[in-house]
Order: sequence, then structure tokens, then C-alpha cells
Amino acid sequence: MITCDAGIRAECSTSFAKDDPIFAGHFPGNPLVPGVILTEALAQTAGIVAASGYPEVSKPLLLLSAIRGMTFFRPVRPGERILLRAAKLGTMQELRQFKL
Repeated sequence: MITCDAGIRAECSTSFAKDDPIFAGHFPGNPLVPGVILTEALAQTAGIVAASGYPEVSKPLLLLSAIRGMTFFRPVRPGERILLRAAKLGTMQELRQFKL
């Protein structure tokens, strides 16, 4: 994690090693990080924001319930550092909406 404004926004970064098993067969000779892995990384970044608004003893169970739109602008390659951002847009009862 790079920064976190508790309950508001977070910025994280990660990279994937060339020998990471996620690259096996995805794609031979042209490895790239699978979109589902990128989606999970963004969901975890949003989870950091959501969980940081609670005391340690009462952290809620966080589940991804919907993705309204997802666009991959370019492939992410092994060893490439990526920046992940999540900002809370709103809350309705126990649901939280994020801009990723």
C-alpha cells in the first residue's frame, strides 16, 4: 500500500514475477496478467478502503457484489509495476460503491 485515507480512498501498487504460476498458459510466448487477477487486485484495494473505516476488532466480511463496467486499456506484463486506486463514492446500508 502506498497511501490510505481511512474509509475514503487508497492507492496501492503491485507487480507479478515472471515465474508466477498465473502466466502458465496465459499466453505462451506473450505472457500477460489475466484480467480476473487485475480485477481481484482492484477489489482488494477497495477492500482496504472499506475495512479501514472500522476498528480492528469489528472488521466486516467484505464481498464483491457487482462490477458495473471494466475496461482494460492495455496488457499488463510480468515484472511491470501497476498502480491501483480505489475511492469510495457512496454508501447504502451495508453496501459501498467505489470508483476504481
